[in-house]
Amino acid sequence: MNRAQHADDEPPDTVARRLRDALDRVVTARSRAASRLGAARTSVAFATEGESVSLLLGHSPAVASPASGPCEVEIDLGRGQALAFACGRLSIGGALLRGTVVARGPVRRFLEVEPVLRALLAVGADDQDLIESELLLTGLPPAVRPPRPSADLLSIETRGLGGPDGRADASGGADLRVPEGVVSVLLGAAGSGKSRLLGHVSGAIAPETGQVLLRGRALADMSRSELRAIRRDVGVVPQHLPLVDHLTVAENLAAALTQSSDVSALEVPGTVERHLRSLGLADAAGRRPRELSNWRYVRAAYARATIAEPSLLLLDEPEAGLDPVRTTLLADLLIDHHAEYGGTVLVATRDAPLARAIAGHLTLVDRGAVIACGTPEEVEASDDPTVRALLSMTPEDAPGPRT
Repeated sequence: MNRAQHADDEPPDTVARRLRDALDRVVTARSRAASRLGAARTSVAFATEGESVSLLLGHSPAVASPASGPCEVEIDLGRGQALAFACGRLSIGGALLRGTVVARGPVRRFLEVEPVLRALLAVGADDQDLIESELLLTGLPPAVRPPRPSADLLSIETRGLGGPDGRADASGGADLRVPEGVVSVLLGAAGSGKSRLLGHVSGAIAPETGQVLLRGRALADMSRSELRAIRRDVGVVPQHLPLVDHLTVAENLAAALTQSSDVSALEVPGTVERHLRSLGLADAAGRRPRELSNWRYVRAAYARATIAEPSLLLLDEPEAGLDPVRTTLLADLLIDHHAEYGGTVLVATRDAPLARAIAGHLTLVDRGAVIACGTPEEVEASDDPTVRALLSMTPEDAPGPRT
């Protein structure tokens, strides 16, 4: 009889011990992704059936141990959830949004790096644990999703945005509410208001009415120094001219790194070289943007936006001009980056297949209004004809090649 069949007969602390072992394996690994966990600078206690496991993310490296004191964040997990999390199969953020997991404290800090932790846990998961977690999760009651996610779970929020004449401005039907730690997609046809909404989020466009909040703080209430600080933590790949053409690719990245981080001048060349190499662009360092193919240009623009490792990344129709094969590669790039760096990624697109490939959260925009939002499964279940039309958009509806 296998371990899955004995799961309910095991002592209550067995799953907690396995979770602690899995977390300890991850935090002691020497990898760039594991080092990102310390960026959260918080402590998390995972409680399951009377036992707790602490994850101290304010340390370098992070530390996993039996609970020995109060933690800043507390997350309650059932046995099946704890085992699934230990295998990298449970998204804590998704479970919080569905109301199947309870958390206390400033959980947003943990959710910024939760995708990285989940990817690291999945890499070393035991095959038998994977089977057992699947069996235990199958028996869980159906999710009951709260009507609105808590503000503590949101990375981006808009409230009543309006244009100069008071008309709704890209949030007429509902406000934008993007959870922390997800790849989120704004899907809409040309002229639907996606780019303008991204402009509001980045701070490039000030709304006439309403508010934009990033991680619970309204941009309009920030001082100039606070705005500069938060913008340094936002990477943007705009739809047009994201690279300066008279600079080489390496010079574009160096300029972005200098503007958005405290890296010393001596460290800049090495940081740029490593980043370009990680994206397969080492041989493009000395080239001008106009000398690159469409796909390499997109990667170079992406490299520029991510060189300072921002925790919020905004991309406006990055698939423009790419063929289906390159669009698939773009989807892989976005997913892999999120698994290594965490944070929140917001992608505006009119390519429904791309949206389906990458979205952990989906927002549909039509005629300046948010008409649907939620998990992809929730949005897909809608029978609204406009929603169905947007979900059926093909790559042919995307913009033409960049000129």
